[in-house]
Amino acid sequence: MTPPVNKLKAPGAHEAKEPKVRERLRGSRHFGRFSFLKLLHTLLDGSFLNRKDIFSRLIFVIFLALLGLVYIGNNHHAEKKIRRISQITNVNKELSFNYHHMKTKLYEKNRSSYLAEKLAPMGIKPLVEPPDKIFIKP
Repeated sequence: MTPPVNKLKAPGAHEAKEPKVRERLRGSRHFGRFSFLKLLHTLLDGSFLNRKDIFSRLIFVIFLALLGLVYIGNNHHAEKKIRRISQITNVNKELSFNYHHMKTKLYEKNRSSYLAEKLAPMGIKPLVEPPDKIFIKP
């Protein structure tokens, strides 16, 4: 059960506690240039490893290392995929070029002038006059 809360406070009591709260908040802040330099010094010095809560920090460092390894592996995998896509794109362009080249050759070989030239030694010549129509009376 919670103790009853006195909503009416003496004006002096509230003002006396306020500087302590402000002092505590100022001390707990870790922003600013000097606190960053202190933190950097403890990291480079290695003195953060001598504290009691080393295991929680060590677990966090291991987590960051594994996260870094996953990041590097993912980057390597993506680069390999990009290289493979580039290689397949080049093969696709080459095959497309070959397709269009063969299609052009086939079109040239199906022209009537080319066929007449190739079939002339066999005695087959193109028609000079139009063919005759055959009419059938019903």
